[in-house]
Amino acid sequence: MAREVAANAGTPPREIVAYLLRLRPVLRHAIQVRRQFIEQVGLLIEEVRRADPITISRQATRLGLETVPLFRDARSQVSSLMPPPECQGCNQAIAEWLDLQIAACGLLNEIGQRRDVRRVREVQEHLGGGRVHAVRFNDEYARIKEDLRARVQRVLGPRRRKGGFLGFLSRLFDSA
Repeated sequence: MAREVAANAGTPPREIVAYLLRLRPVLRHAIQVRRQFIEQVGLLIEEVRRADPITISRQATRLGLETVPLFRDARSQVSSLMPPPECQGCNQAIAEWLDLQIAACGLLNEIGQRRDVRRVREVQEHLGGGRVHAVRFNDEYARIKEDLRARVQRVLGPRRRKGGFLGFLSRLFDSA
């Protein structure tokens, strides 16, 4: 279906690029938060062997409660982006990826409240499930990039300037 929409694309390339530019800082921040979150989850897993369950429970609750607002904020921003039809799949993949991050925070909170520290590894497994959505996003992004380049190339014809809109697209996608 995504290919069908792209083939009949009526959205001007500038609007698609504008969407991608609005998405970029939200995605970068979410990825940065996730990296730190994964690092903290890893440390928590290591602590399960050494520390007492009450300490681990408190740490799990704190980590979940401190991190979930950051993912929720990113999710809210993604929901408010209003992507063009060609970018719906991309936006949906990121939204679902963020939903999994939010669910992992909720699981940490649950682990902490129930003091069931044996389940800490489940958080790591839960986060691993996000790879499916990350791969889907990357595939959608690559499709959008290729469709955009082809559309702009058709409009510009054989001239290949490094300035102008085509140059902008090259810089946008090559730096992503």
